[in-house]
Amino acid sequence: MAASTSPGFDTDVAVIGAGLAGGVLALLLRQAGFAVTLIEAREPQPVSDAPDPRALAVTPASRAILEQVGVWAALPPERISTFHGMQAWDAYGAIAFDDRDVGEPALGYIIESPVLQAALEAVLGRDAGLGWQRPAGVERLQAELQCIRLGLDNGDSLTARLAVGADGRQSRSRLLAGISYHEQPYPQKALAAVVTCEQPHEQIARQRFLGDSVLAFLPLADSHQCGIVWSTPAARADELLAMDEAAFAETLATAFERRLGTVTAVGRRGAFPLLQAEADRYVGERFALVGDAAHSIHPLAGQGANLGWLDAACLAEVLAADAAGESRDPGHARRLRRYARWRMSENRIMQQALDGLYRLFRRDEWPLRALRGLGLRLTDHSGPLKKLLIRHAMGRAGDLPRIVTGKP
Repeated sequence: MAASTSPGFDTDVAVIGAGLAGGVLALLLRQAGFAVTLIEAREPQPVSDAPDPRALAVTPASRAILEQVGVWAALPPERISTFHGMQAWDAYGAIAFDDRDVGEPALGYIIESPVLQAALEAVLGRDAGLGWQRPAGVERLQAELQCIRLGLDNGDSLTARLAVGADGRQSRSRLLAGISYHEQPYPQKALAAVVTCEQPHEQIARQRFLGDSVLAFLPLADSHQCGIVWSTPAARADELLAMDEAAFAETLATAFERRLGTVTAVGRRGAFPLLQAEADRYVGERFALVGDAAHSIHPLAGQGANLGWLDAACLAEVLAADAAGESRDPGHARRLRRYARWRMSENRIMQQALDGLYRLFRRDEWPLRALRGLGLRLTDHSGPLKKLLIRHAMGRAGDLPRIVTGKP
């Protein structure tokens, strides 16, 4: 849809950050007819042919959003790994999910973050009407009655009806907007790597709970390669990073009970601290937050990027909606409050659920271990409860945007 900027302003919406959430939001807003300017501090990065340990679990709900804006079609098929099953277990119980349980073609997809970003950049680059400030960062935000003024570190400035902070967990725009961000660190780091296994992964995502640790093997496009995410106490993560490849491979295979045989090769390893965080509000005067700038969760279920895409889809839907008395002003306070209520409640449900799971599985008292195992076994044999959990994992549950539900 062709877009024309509101008279007297440089753009309708200034999106600060062209990452996975901000870039998708920009495309959705362009489709809704808004003039959009993207502000991004970094230049595009090349994608390596080698598998990258920064792999994301993409839900079918997120696929629908990415299809809507053309990003899914821009992904190289050989870098998409579809998984049809999920398995989770500890020493006392286990549960398994299959896409046939809910009549879906897939439970999700594993895609490397740089591959997704490159596809997004390609689609953004094809939109001749999209405004850019790159490389540039925001130094000043000044909200006024009809607009918000942005001062950039390259010396430029612009006026917009709305500014959206999509500039990540260390968001500069959130700070400039005067929005607090509350972090709750976990005493863990997540170690990530790409490994090659003796046995094929059979397109199944696997996760083992080890008391104070969680070890996930995510199936990649190569049938013998997995992206691993090992959430473990920080000191233990440092020990694992310091091991040579042979020692790490043996330690990893043992921790995973050799479910995929021996680990025959290990790629580059990296680790990052884990935390849960949330902004105390998602909106301000002519300002909104999406993605990691608004919230951060434990990677236990791999939902971080998916929540950001849902933020983008919900905000775009709210801004594009025809509402009596609100005109088509994307920065109208009533619209922004509607978005904030919608996404803050949904994101908190996910945050609390994952935090609860983290705390449940790291407790090692015998009665709790036994009850936990019993709960896994009972859930595995309960069709309705199992289907509900699968739908949540697929992003098909909760208060969803129309792009995901398919409703007009």
